[in-house]
Order: sequence, then structure tokens, then C-alpha cells
Amino acid sequence: MNETVDCRAADGHVVHGTLSAPQSPPAAAALLVHGITADRSEWGYFDLLRNRLSEAGIASLAIDYRGHGESAYPVDHLTLSGVGLDIAAAFDLLDEAVPSASRQAIVGNSFGAGMAYLFGVAEAQITDIILTMPVLSYVDDIGRVNDQWSAQPLDEPISYSSVKLPGLIRADFFAVDELISRAHTDKPLTILHGEADTDVPFSASEQFLSTSPSEGDLIGLPGMDHCWAAPGDPDRQTPQSHENQRAAADQTAAVLRNRLQ
Repeated sequence: MNETVDCRAADGHVVHGTLSAPQSPPAAAALLVHGITADRSEWGYFDLLRNRLSEAGIASLAIDYRGHGESAYPVDHLTLSGVGLDIAAAFDLLDEAVPSASRQAIVGNSFGAGMAYLFGVAEAQITDIILTMPVLSYVDDIGRVNDQWSAQPLDEPISYSSVKLPGLIRADFFAVDELISRAHTDKPLTILHGEADTDVPFSASEQFLSTSPSEGDLIGLPGMDHCWAAPGDPDRQTPQSHENQRAAADQTAAVLRNRLQ
């Protein structure tokens, strides 16, 4: 069963999402946090994952954080702290909607993964953290897509992928990177990453796990680019990209089943 839901973040932003629940009361639930320029569907990957989880008896909530999807908030005002407020509000909604869940996971994808990781570490009720092709250094990531960003005036908009972000988000990038580098958790942590990722390199996840105070497992998915695209197909239009997404959803769901059941 899929239900359109919404909740209000602490600063008033309305977060829209899709709640998916199996027929019988689930013992586990997962919050899904998408990447930049995407939405709660995550180019179809989160839709597939929600279906796989429902089949396994796991509830899920996929959200549009501010500046994305059905959000009325302009992306050129986006801040990481705002994304964090949206995640917190969505988790409270999921927790209330699925009171039967004794285990709760957060799944953070790409740009959303860093904030998902910090929330998963801090929130006592989160039992498991899953990150897919994660951005775990926002400073490194903006440097990969815009090598002129650090030379711009502090108040000048920053080009990031296909959007422009407020210049003041750079303070968020540095502050959140510092928090991520210091965060420690004993909760089960799994990272899934395409070994052919040309956006956020697979080596970035290897580096994170080698230096982080937290320990975790890294699962490499051969032949997969960012957002599980086939190499050379950034728009994810080819049959191989569609097959990659299905395979990645199956793998992610399998990890969650093993962790949550």
C-alpha cells in the first residue's frame, strides 16, 4: 500500500513523501533520502526499492526534501541544515506511522547520504544505516563538479550539477564535513557503491571507511556508474541502466532484510 503523506519541518517547510507499508504490521521500517536534483523516486531506484521492501514486510518512507520534487522551497535557497530538518521531521512521521517497527533504518543516497549518516548516528531509534554511492565530503564533491567554486565571493551562487545553490551553503559544506569526519557509531553501517562511478568515485567510500571512527561494510557493484547508470549513460535510459537499477534495488533490499529482520 502506497500513501502520499506530508509533515512540517521545525522551520515550517512542508515535506512531501510516499509511505509504503505491507499488509501486516511491519516490524521494520526505512527512511529513504534522495540525492541532489532528484526526488523521492530517485530516478526510479527508490520506487523499486520501496516495492522490494514491501514484499519483504518492511515499511518505508521516501521524501522530497526542500528544493526538490513537490517541495515549494526554491533550490537556490537550499542548505544542508534545512535538509537535516526535513529528515528529522520525516523520521518522526515514519516513527508515528509505523509504531510496530522495532528496527528502523535510514537509507541515504548520493548528496543526501552525508546528512542521512549524521542523522542516523545521532538518532537513538535508528538501528541501521545504509548509504548508496554516498557524498561523505561535500567539499570534495563540489570540487569535482565545479573547480572554481572556492574562488567565488561568499555570497555568490554556486553552480552544482544542474542547479545553483546559495553561496552561504559553503559554510554548511565545511561544517558538515567536520561533523562527518568526527562522527562515530557502533550501529551496523553498510555502503553500496558502483565501482565505475564517475561522479562520486568508489575510492571515496574506501577512503571514508579507512579513516572514519565508525566501522562499516562496503559492497562494490561492478560496472555501475552514479545512480546505477551504465557507463556512458548518465541519463539512465538504456536497458542496461534499467537492469542496473533493478540489481541495485535487489542488493540494497537484501542488505536491509538481513539487517532488519
